[in-house]
Amino acid sequence: MDIINDYVSKFEKLSDKYKFTLNDINKQIKDTEAQLANLLSDLKGDESDMQAINELINILEGK
Repeated sequence: MDIINDYVSKFEKLSDKYKFTLNDINKQIKDTEAQLANLLSDLKGDESDMQAINELINILEGK
């Protein structure tokens, strides 16, 4: 009985470890990048700072 419980426990740990698929993780990354780009677009600064921020926004948006 302990052997079965041990295997069940190990399978549960594996299930938790691989709970999120690569597609789930990629979607989270894209969503986070979009949120960050949106927040960065609200920033104000001098021209050189804004050029750098706009370049970062372009990178985050995949442009």
